[in-house]
Amino acid sequence: MGRNKRKNHQAQKQTINRDTDNNMSDDSLICIEEDPVPVKRRKIDIQNVPLRLVLIEPYRRIWKWLMSTFPCRYLGSCLLGCCKYVLHLFGLSSWIRKRTHSSETNDPPDPDEEERQRLVNQIRGLQSQLDDLNREHNALRYRHHEETANNQREIEHFKQLNRNSELRIMELNRERDELKKSKDEALSRLSEMMGVKLRENNPAITDLNDPNRPMKLGEQFNELYENEWTEAFLELQDLKTDDTSLNEEQAVKILLNILKEINEQGIAEFTLQLSGLLQSVQGLPEDDIKDFIKSIKDAYKANSGKYASLIHKKISTDALHCPTVVKYFQCCESYIENCAKICYLAAVQDPPMLLHFDPETVYDKQIFKEYTTMGRRVKFLVWPALFLHKGGPLLSKGVVQPLPDFILQVI
Repeated sequence: MGRNKRKNHQAQKQTINRDTDNNMSDDSLICIEEDPVPVKRRKIDIQNVPLRLVLIEPYRRIWKWLMSTFPCRYLGSCLLGCCKYVLHLFGLSSWIRKRTHSSETNDPPDPDEEERQRLVNQIRGLQSQLDDLNREHNALRYRHHEETANNQREIEHFKQLNRNSELRIMELNRERDELKKSKDEALSRLSEMMGVKLRENNPAITDLNDPNRPMKLGEQFNELYENEWTEAFLELQDLKTDDTSLNEEQAVKILLNILKEINEQGIAEFTLQLSGLLQSVQGLPEDDIKDFIKSIKDAYKANSGKYASLIHKKISTDALHCPTVVKYFQCCESYIENCAKICYLAAVQDPPMLLHFDPETVYDKQIFKEYTTMGRRVKFLVWPALFLHKGGPLLSKGVVQPLPDFILQVI
């Protein structure tokens, strides 16, 4: 009986296939697929049914029926959800879960499955550790970024403070320089005012800011004797007159006469200038004349270089007043030029400085020193002594050539 039914069913399928080749419609196919012959239901022992059939097959059949009945897949999905809800209401879902659990507990343990589960658990543990490390790494990186940003802000703040400090230091330095300059100017003015009051009618006190003050002139006078005088002395000794050379005493006396003529001419020139000014201010009060003369002398001292050069040019051609200078001008030019400068500066001091050309026969060793020999009496003068003013203190010792002591004993 069962074989006949299967044959009839196969014959119907073949008929459907032939009709499909003849372009049969979908409605006729649905009608033919239905089994008109009722099938007797058998009682199935669900305990012996495979789990796959219990779990999947009902849903598959329901899904197939829904998709064949309702072409719209969305509607079929909705109906499938309704069926699942119905199964849940009737308690079939809980039974399926219990059945699945019981089947898993009844099945013998699979070593591969256990190894796979162990590896899965290990992977999960490692993944969890990795997630923790990633979270810690992200937290550390975020904290690092925050600290870097804070440090950068602090660095910028300190840089700004440093720039402000540098600007403040520069400003303070500028203010200090300005104050120092103002202080120096005030001290200079005060020193000048006090110096003017102290120097007035007091030749012992000089202006320290004056490069041509008497102490400096004393130093220049010594340098003139040590440098230019020595060079001129050697030039004169090499100079021959009528095929004869000058001896030591002659050369020394020539240089001394040059200095004496220049000094006299410098004093005369300054006296002439001053007398002309005094004539122009006659009739004025005495105090006004003193202030005027003092200002004129200060102007002469300030422009002494120009006046000295003019005097140097004048005496180089004045054979009447300076014959020795004119005669030996070529070989002693540097010596003559420096003599003119120092003698003029000594003459314009207030009061004028004094060059002492007349030592006593028995010279004073506090004022003069020996040239090449030792003795008590002067043979000839080599270099004059320089005083601050007439009757004033000594600034530079003179030089004399004394007679030897044994000659005095023979005499």
